[in-house]
Amino acid sequence: MAQFNDLVQFGSVQRDWGALAASKFASLHKPMGSLIGVVRPTQPTPAAPLASYVGTYQNAYYGELEVVENGGVLELRLGPKPLVLPLSHWDGDVCTFTLDNENAPAGTISKASFSNGQVVLEYYNAEGLGTFRR
Repeated sequence: MAQFNDLVQFGSVQRDWGALAASKFASLHKPMGSLIGVVRPTQPTPAAPLASYVGTYQNAYYGELEVVENGGVLELRLGPKPLVLPLSHWDGDVCTFTLDNENAPAGTISKASFSNGQVVLEYYNAEGLGTFRR
């Protein structure tokens, strides 16, 4: 649109509008998450037995979250469809999951931190709404 406006007003394109837009929107394409660039612990604290994390968790904003064990791997199941997110153990009661969608650029890594009958999903917690309770 800016190029068209330049053509109408000046008869030629006055600047590289594509490069300007790319520089302004570059931060929107960076991966998200506090573990981006962090080296995985070489000797992580072991997780609790997987069954201790399994269950249904509630959140007033996002609704129901199911944590299930599927073939020895924990999965998050969020939403009515549901969105299935396999978890990878990070350290202790912290797992990670990856997202790649219109809101989470490629390379996004989110933490799922379990404690005291709840799980906090970092990606969904930007506004403090990412705590799910049993």
